[in-house]
Amino acid sequence: MAPAERFDVVIDFRALTPDGGGQITLFNRAEQRDGREPTGDLLSPGHAVLRFIVESGTPPDPSRVPATLRPQVPVNLSDVVRTRTFLFNRSNGAWQINNQFFDPRRSRAQVAPNTAEIWVLRNLDDGWQHPIHNHFEEFHILSRNGKVPPMWERGRKDVVILGPLEEVRLFMRFRDFPQAGFVHPEAARQENIGRYPMHCHNLTHEDHAMMLRWDVLPREV
Repeated sequence: MAPAERFDVVIDFRALTPDGGGQITLFNRAEQRDGREPTGDLLSPGHAVLRFIVESGTPPDPSRVPATLRPQVPVNLSDVVRTRTFLFNRSNGAWQINNQFFDPRRSRAQVAPNTAEIWVLRNLDDGWQHPIHNHFEEFHILSRNGKVPPMWERGRKDVVILGPLEEVRLFMRFRDFPQAGFVHPEAARQENIGRYPMHCHNLTHEDHAMMLRWDVLPREV
């Protein structure tokens, strides 16, 4: 689970009682010696992250986990109008995308609303893992290194782990929300363009300009 990557988790506390030491502690057991990626070894017990304490006198919980969760958004490859490739690399002592540093004044991809594209993310480094976060739109992972992604990566996501020398293919659909973004709202309204970033969530890489700006064009374009 990468920085800023999210999962929906259901925890059943019914077997826990205050008299029986009703606590659950979440540990990070992944050993990590530097910022590159986990080593693959598990620590015991690891680093405590979060603790749930079950107390007496709690009112009844009427919530129920439904038998069927929200359905997946259909992926129709026949709707794809373009494929883009983004290379995550290191150059000139810092981190880049497609051999370029971040420039907030320059759009690196312009998309039309209500269209679909395939974005290919490729990690050119053999020693670093990049958790890539794309703002505004969720995506579906079509493949990881040419193979079907594991079960936990088949839902809607906005962060994908890009391991060393890995390639992932994403299905992107851009809904019609152009008048928003990470620029001043008034500037976005004047231009009728939505500006959004895609960046690595390793904080050092993000600070070293491993980020780009992409735009949703006006509705009429």
